[in-house]
Formats: sequence, structure tokens, C-alpha cells
Amino acid sequence: MNKNLIANYFGSAWSAIIGIIFLPIYLKYLGFEAFALIGLFTSLQAFLSLLDMGITPTLSREIARLNSNDSLLAGESIHDLLKSVEFIVVALVIFLVTTIVISSNWIADYWLNSESISSETVAISIVIMAFVLALKYIEGIYRSALFALERQVYFNVVNSIITTTRVLGVVFILMWISPTITAFFYWQGAVSIVFILLLRKKTYSSLPLISRTGLFSTKSIKIVFQFASGMMIINLLKVAITQTDKILLSKLLPLKEYGSFTFVNAFAVGLFVLIGPITQTFYPKFCRDYVRNNNDGLKNDFRLSSQLVSVIPGSIAIVIIFFSESILQIWTNNIEIANKYAPLLSILMIGNLLNGLAWVPYQIQLAIGLTRNIIFVNCISIVIIVIGNLWFTPEYGAMGAACVWLFCNCGILAMNLFFIIKKAPFIFSWPAFFRDTILPLGVASITAILLSFFWQKHFSIWIDLFLVAIVLSLTFLSALLVTNKLWPLLFNIIRKKSYFR
Repeated sequence: MNKNLIANYFGSAWSAIIGIIFLPIYLKYLGFEAFALIGLFTSLQAFLSLLDMGITPTLSREIARLNSNDSLLAGESIHDLLKSVEFIVVALVIFLVTTIVISSNWIADYWLNSESISSETVAISIVIMAFVLALKYIEGIYRSALFALERQVYFNVVNSIITTTRVLGVVFILMWISPTITAFFYWQGAVSIVFILLLRKKTYSSLPLISRTGLFSTKSIKIVFQFASGMMIINLLKVAITQTDKILLSKLLPLKEYGSFTFVNAFAVGLFVLIGPITQTFYPKFCRDYVRNNNDGLKNDFRLSSQLVSVIPGSIAIVIIFFSESILQIWTNNIEIANKYAPLLSILMIGNLLNGLAWVPYQIQLAIGLTRNIIFVNCISIVIIVIGNLWFTPEYGAMGAACVWLFCNCGILAMNLFFIIKKAPFIFSWPAFFRDTILPLGVASITAILLSFFWQKHFSIWIDLFLVAIVLSLTFLSALLVTNKLWPLLFNIIRKKSYFR
């Protein structure tokens, strides 16, 4: 598990870093309105899970469960399940592409408020976007399968190469060939085709050997239907929670202003890239421990993963919150953008941090089958999101939406912890939560606040970058040193003695 965790972190970190570094170049050549279409693409990509119907997360869960059984029957079940999921996803992809293509002119003419980009160009971009979205949807099948099979090192190596190709290829195209949004999406589609072929080949070569090929099986689908149906509702509500404000803003704000919000939010959501590797590594283990009634293992891994979230993404979020203006200036090399959008970045980052802290309790509930609780939490949250955005966004714009997001995630975290206490008291305790979450974040916040008193900005980008790195290192170390599981774990990894079971 230590290799998978490290691979997930390096892969995700590299993808996030290279993506964030080159975003200002995208903005330079495309402008805020075209960049807004990239933001719309990201939101639509998230909405793909509505069509997923809970299939790919269920695929990951079932493969992880079946893979712990070495019998021939279990191997055949994995092959049949994967083949069945492929069939269903391809059918859904055809439906997705057809729907978006038919709606492209209406979206361009009546939904998006474009001023400098023609409706025809916007409509063409949406059509290309539909095909790229379909390809990314198919990627999800093999990503879920590889993570369940614990081939995470391979996935992250290939994903890092593909991400680098995506980003550098787009930069080359925008600078030297065609600085247009359509060229951007064409390149994304070409790279996705290569990525799918590589992932599919590795997935099938990693499956247990059987004497026949996998078959479409209604029995395989029925076995997981109950869990998948719960996941479908959960994903629908989860996507609504994270993307409703973005979709509403695309209508309520001028496309240029929506593009500026998307630009800042693209930096803020990078925090989830740091949280994802933790949950991806621990979720299959949560599932196995629950199947084996290993409550001690569940509790230990819950605490360790909580400390990882609090220390690694938590300390980074704290630094961004307190040094948002300087960080934006370093990123964009634009004082005006930094001054204008620093408060927005801080509020979005607080909301994302709270959301990230709820990920581990969320994954635990999925592993032990408490889907009803998650559905309830998401239903309450989406009501807050919709009403809050309809009320505050017209009056306060992007800042209003960011505040609604922050408030909603306070509730999400509180409700997830409540259900863990109620339904799985053998996992959670308040003293452990204080030790694993509150204490590291509190110490990191105090460290960042103290360092901010000595901060002098705008020497130069490189000097500010060096100083931010020092602040981040000290904040991270202060949070790490007060943990009782993570610090001993890392110390022993350095000594080549792992505490991972």
C-alpha cells in the first residue's frame, strides 16, 4: 500500500502542477471567454457520473472484493463484470454524444452569454467537447479497474506521461499552430484515444487468468445493481453539489466574468488532486477490512488516512488561504489579478478544505454500505447549494457563490461525522478526531499566521516563490510533528521499515 500511496501522490501532484503552471498560458492565448468553455467542459465532465449510474465505483468495489478470492469462479466473475460494464458504458456514451450535439446550438445561442466569440464557434466547440467527454467517460472504466487491482503505480506513470503530452501539446498548438478553443479540444480527444488503448491493454493483462473470454452477463449486473443504484443517486447529488454553482454562474454571469471565476477555481480545486490519492489508496483496503470484519484495521486506517488529509493537503490549503494574494501573483505574474481575486481564492480554498476533510468519512460509509446516509447528506447539501446560489449569486456574483460553497461544506463535514459516530462508533471518537484533524490543522494555521507577520511581498516572483516554499515547508512540518501515526510512519519509511500492514 505504501508504493500505491506514493505513486498516487507523485502522479496526482505532477498532473496538478503541470496543469496549473500552464493555465496562464491558456488564458493568454484564448482569453477569458474561451477559457470559460474549458470551465464548462470541466463541469460537464463531472456531470458524466450522472449517466454512470454508479457503475464505475461499483466496478472498483466489486473487483477489489472478488480479487481477494483466488478461486476460478471469482476470476470469471471479474471478466464478465468488466465486459458487461464496457457494454453499458459504450451505450451511455452514444446517448451522451447525441444529446450534446443536438443541444449545441441552443446552448451557444440561449445559455452562454458570449460577447467576443461567435455562436457558431461556441456550437462547434461544444460538439467537439461532446466527443472528448465521451472518451474521458470510457477512461473511467479502466481507471477504476486498475485501482481495484492495485495497479496504481502503472496508472500514475502512464497518466503522468499522458498529462504532460496533453499540456505541452496544447501549449505548442496554441503558440505555433492555432490559438483557438477548437484546436484545444481536438488535441484533448486525440490524446484520450491513446490513453484509453494503453489503459485497456493493461487492465486485461492484470485480470486473473481464465480459460475463456469475458461475457456480457445480466447476472453480474444484477449482483451489484443494489449498490450501484445507491451509488447512482449519490453521484447525482455529489455532482450537483460540486457543479451546480458553476452551471448557474455560466448563466447568471457574463461569459468573461464566468471565465475569471473558472480560472481562480481551477487553482482552488487542485487541492482535491492531493486528497484523491489518499482515498484511492485506502478505499480498496476499507472494503477488504469490512468484508473480513477487521474493525481494528478499519479504525487504524481511518485515523491514518485522516491524518494524511489533514497534514498534506491541509497544510497546503492553509498556506494558500493566508497567502492567496502572493500566490496568485506568482502564478499569473499579474498584480491586478492577484489583488482582485485573492479573497475569492481564499474563500474557495476554505470550502474545498472542509469538503476534503469529509472525504475519508464518506469513503468509509461507502465501504460499509451506508449509502442511505450519504444520500441524505447530499440531499440537504444540494438544497442549500441551489437556494443559496439563486439568492446570493445575482446580488454578490462569484463571491456570493463561494460563500455558499463554504457554508455548505461546513454542513457536509458535520453530517458525515455524525453518521460515522451513529452507525460506526467502533471507528470514530472525538478525542481521535481532535488528534488526527483539529490539532494538525490548528498548528498549521498558527504557524502560517505567525509567518504572515514577517511576510513582505512583491520583491520578485522568484524571491516570493522561494519564500512561499519556506512557509509551506515550515507549516507542513509543524502539522506533521504533532501527529501520532503519520510522523512515526514516515520516520520508519525513511529508515526503510514500513508500518503499513
